[in-house]
Amino acid sequence: MRKPTFAIGSLVLVLGALASVVVAQPRPRPVVRPVRADASVATDAAAASDAATPSPDATVADAAGPAAVVVEDGGVRVGDASIPMRQLGTGTVIHFPVPEQLARTAVPVFAQIRSTAPIDHVSLFYRSVGARSYTEVRMPALGQQFRLPSGYGAMIPCDDIFPPRVEYYVAAIDSSGAPNGGAGTAEAPVQINIVERRSFAAPTLPGQPAPRTCGSLSVTATVRDAGSGPAAVERGTADLGEPCRTNNECRRGLRCGLNHQCVFDR
Repeated sequence: MRKPTFAIGSLVLVLGALASVVVAQPRPRPVVRPVRADASVATDAAAASDAATPSPDATVADAAGPAAVVVEDGGVRVGDASIPMRQLGTGTVIHFPVPEQLARTAVPVFAQIRSTAPIDHVSLFYRSVGARSYTEVRMPALGQQFRLPSGYGAMIPCDDIFPPRVEYYVAAIDSSGAPNGGAGTAEAPVQINIVERRSFAAPTLPGQPAPRTCGSLSVTATVRDAGSGPAAVERGTADLGEPCRTNNECRRGLRCGLNHQCVFDR
């Protein structure tokens, strides 16, 4: 009568041992995918959401253009162009600044907000060379058609883009009016190099046309005979970046730009 009891007890011990072996096996670590959202290559941020984690040199399909390749130093290669990337942002904001832009050409700024963040709006604050204050631009939602949820984008106008750099910062504002993350600050803004000749591919916003240009920096001077022509128009005192309605309201050397602020007259 004791043999069946012994057999059942032995079976329980064997099953218990097997269970302990299974439990003791190391569990696979969850795959954490990095978030990449540059203005010109952000369209591949979610292109492989159902695939395994790619290798550092894996090619990622871009929904709006050629394939983008992530290289070891954190940059991105699109076709033959290699674009350096640096991720910025605190709190809810993820932002990749463009590496450079041509003079007198609008600068694209794209940022993503983490999906769970309670955000009312996202604002871009920028200032040109010599400007004393920042100009605010609301950033509309952008990039959803390329599976870039919570994306926001805006352009810094070409009227305000002069060498050697342009400065800006991005702020996400919640429903109470308080900041809830950002990229850069008023005291330590993001700085974009403004150049006369490109070293990298031209940056754009996802699904948008090439940034607008306001022409070159060259100025053609004309000389009039003394006493000929109308008298010089008296100029105002509005400084760079200050509001205006006409060119005459800006101080000499400035004019009223497309955004109704004084910009360099070049």
